[in-house]
Amino acid sequence: MTSEIYLADQAFGKQLVAQSPETYLGYVAWASTVVDWMRQNNLWGKLVTRIAYFIATPWSKEMAFLMGVPVKRTFAGRILMKVGLRFCAAIGRSQSSRLNRGLV
Repeated sequence: MTSEIYLADQAFGKQLVAQSPETYLGYVAWASTVVDWMRQNNLWGKLVTRIAYFIATPWSKEMAFLMGVPVKRTFAGRILMKVGLRFCAAIGRSQSSRLNRGLV
């Protein structure tokens, strides 16, 4: 990830927290698990890392484009962004509901 895309990612995260805290909560919920898997020094960790790279690359370019970075959009990036944000929002609503009921 280039420094320009990394900075856009940080700005996107701050924007997401402000505009849709539940979506951000959902992202953190699943992403922390995936990062833990990626840190494993075994076949599972290597597999998850490859899959994450395959997904994160087009998503990060789409996110950077939306944040004004001059990168080329891809169909995969647009789909991943659209589906990914909905997925994160659904998880975030579930997490928020569980927090409100004292289950987490």
